[in-house]
Amino acid sequence: MDCDSVELLPNPGILIQSMRHIGYTLETALADIIDNSIAANASRISVQYRWNNADPWIAIIDDGCGMSSDEIKESMRFGGAFSPTHSRSASDLGRFGLGLKTASLSQCRRLTVISKQNNAICSCVWDVDALSKSPFPKWNALLPTITVLKEDPVIKKLLPRLDSISSGTIVIWQKLDNLSETGKKESAEHNFAETMNHASKHVGLVFHRFFVMEKGYNAIKIDFNDTVIEGINPFGMAIPSRQELPAETITLEGQDIIIQPFVLPHSSKVSKPDYEKYGGEDGYLHNQGFYVYRNRRLIIKGTWFRIIPKTELHKLIRIRIDIPNSLDHLWQLDVKKSNAYPPLPVLTRLKELLPSLSERGKRPYTRRGNRAISDVVYIWRREFSNNKVSYVINEEHPFVKNLITDENGMIDPQKLSYLRIISGAFPTESFHVDVNNDTRTVIVSAAQQDEMEKAVRKLITLYRSIGMDRDAIRNSLSRNELLISNERQEELLEEEFNG
Repeated sequence: MDCDSVELLPNPGILIQSMRHIGYTLETALADIIDNSIAANASRISVQYRWNNADPWIAIIDDGCGMSSDEIKESMRFGGAFSPTHSRSASDLGRFGLGLKTASLSQCRRLTVISKQNNAICSCVWDVDALSKSPFPKWNALLPTITVLKEDPVIKKLLPRLDSISSGTIVIWQKLDNLSETGKKESAEHNFAETMNHASKHVGLVFHRFFVMEKGYNAIKIDFNDTVIEGINPFGMAIPSRQELPAETITLEGQDIIIQPFVLPHSSKVSKPDYEKYGGEDGYLHNQGFYVYRNRRLIIKGTWFRIIPKTELHKLIRIRIDIPNSLDHLWQLDVKKSNAYPPLPVLTRLKELLPSLSERGKRPYTRRGNRAISDVVYIWRREFSNNKVSYVINEEHPFVKNLITDENGMIDPQKLSYLRIISGAFPTESFHVDVNNDTRTVIVSAAQQDEMEKAVRKLITLYRSIGMDRDAIRNSLSRNELLISNERQEELLEEEFNG
């Protein structure tokens, strides 16, 4: 276009104030900084934080490759050296060149970065207040010397951490003005501690694949105040009864997208601690769905991309999707790396896969007749009649059979009649409301659990009295629904056989 032009530079103070509200939470902001540490080949990342007499600070310290003076200045430039479409290494977790700055300044008003490389230490600072107060604002970051840095008591305490490593970086957040201000002033310190605890769990989930050895990758450690955090694998890799279904690969633009479905076990098949652990903070109903990983880093969790609704019958289905960073432009990845949407060919294939996966996920809850697909005899049967569903007690289950037979092994008609009345009174509507409001409130009571354990003890004793060995008893028990965990079942067998 043949016309005059004018350079319209944004006011740095005003623009940064606006960018502080992109939508980061403290945990997503921390994850963005950890991305940089991982990209720098760090093997240990430490998140240090202190309440500091109501002047809290957070520091992220790594033993990565560090930065030179030129590199640290480039890292603090808004936009960075490369465009989002620039080709990146396969392990690079960044994209927009904004993460360090926008993530940090979303939580604090003063960002200090100190880095060590080749025994040289350099630093760079963005101070929102300094920019806002300047009468002639420019995009001028501060470059304090070591002497000036040591004038800050917080930084003075952190600097020795660089002495023990050959290279590395410290990112320091001060003037944390965006922490939660809910609650009374006297509880602010507690709120801060709770916020950091929640953040540690988030980091444990987002980076869980980095904590273990994977082909071609070394394991790393991340700690919060020197306590190494545990990775939270949403697919329950440690649970034997978890189903790992066949993986599928979709190729776009010569790059592979790998889809790996899992079906988590029913609560009756795992211990209570494991069931709660893999349910996550929000429970199974909320956490079902797709989990998208970009270069092994979790960016999306627990969504169906509006293909199907979240229902009780799908709550055990979780599907891992691995994507490379070279397909960012197709997935509409946002700045926070916490949201993306699949391209049309992938979305279409996911829609095609879901019906069969849904059936696998329903099996722990929906059974045909009195036998499970897995040959387990369940106490309750799900029956279909005239397109309607009803739940009835399974009269073939050994516990139920024992209940309705007399001492001669004959069916007692009166007991059977009572049982069928109880079965017909199942509160279907109330159950539906309860599980859809909060599945975690629908539990087996302690009294019910105790009675179930007593019944299992009697059954084990009966089986042993007729000459069955331990393995035979275990196999027989596994073919019947018993509302106790496999772990507790083994304990009862141990008590019976070894006293």
